[in-house]
Amino acid sequence: MMKTMKKGKSVIGRMLLLWRMHQEHELVVKKIMRREISSSLRKICGQGHLLSLLCKQEIASMYHRLKCPLEDQELGTNIKEVEYLNGWVEQSAVQMLAPYLQERYKAMIKEYLGLVELVKYDEEVMVILLDHLHVIRRLLTRMSPVMAPVYLTVPGKKAAFRPATSRVC
Repeated sequence: MMKTMKKGKSVIGRMLLLWRMHQEHELVVKKIMRREISSSLRKICGQGHLLSLLCKQEIASMYHRLKCPLEDQELGTNIKEVEYLNGWVEQSAVQMLAPYLQERYKAMIKEYLGLVELVKYDEEVMVILLDHLHVIRRLLTRMSPVMAPVYLTVPGKKAAFRPATSRVC
């Protein structure tokens, strides 16, 4: 009985964490899209924004179904973290934004995998989480061409390395 309660709290805690990750991601990609970025990165950010909106809604629904109203906290954003991330996005070089998004997606995948392990008993929740995981992985694979280096060859010189900024996925 005690082990089941701990597992339940862990599931709720991970859902809360994933919801917050999506909330922060939504705000960050909106901020990134206000900058001058490549069309391929803009497309990925737009898809990431929609993904975060949909995932937040589905996670909130699962969270409210599973949480204990007397003990578990309401869904909400860590304002200090969001303010820090917004400031970082505004002050960072454009070349740093794609690797940052890639690391965010990897962190989300890690949290989803941990949560899927805990909710094997609930097929409906597991199917939703696996759908989220599939879409996030697909976005992550689309990030690779955006970040791939471009090698330029100039007659009479060695190949020069330049980060890709305007290649389409």
